[in-house]
Amino acid sequence: MSINASYITVIVLILAAFGAGIYFAPFLNPEIVSALEQTEEQQPGAGLVPVNVSIDRTSVFLIHTCRAVTFDVTEDQAFSISHGIENSVAARPLTHDIFRDVLDNFAVKIVQIKIDRFEDDVYKAKMVLKQGDKILEIDMRPSDAIALATRMGKTLYVDESVMNTRSIKVC
Repeated sequence: MSINASYITVIVLILAAFGAGIYFAPFLNPEIVSALEQTEEQQPGAGLVPVNVSIDRTSVFLIHTCRAVTFDVTEDQAFSISHGIENSVAARPLTHDIFRDVLDNFAVKIVQIKIDRFEDDVYKAKMVLKQGDKILEIDMRPSDAIALATRMGKTLYVDESVMNTRSIKVC
């Protein structure tokens, strides 16, 4: 199989999984339905705080008031996050650029992107997507959540308990 055929196969599988997830998500996880009632302009919900994203080499800072959650990412993740923050385009599309384009072309809106927990010494994130009246909540890496939020112009949220227990004072 050629590289082009492999690439197309992967894209088709991703889109099929995404479509199935959007269709079945409300049945498998009823609390996702509450996201339907939430518009992008509304508050993120109890227990979430909006953060500003900054990066210094491979250190990410998620800042809320005078507190910041910070963690390190790989060089390629830092590169992608930096491009999102700077609203710049790499010579060739990065994975997050491709995902953004897929969402745009299939009229899928990001309802919310959040870092919602810290388990087993790892931050965890979720993204809530909406297409028409269909909702899908996806578990993802925080670095991917940040890269997509910055590209899409979306506010990134952090769970308040994570901010309270994992942050450092920065001012």
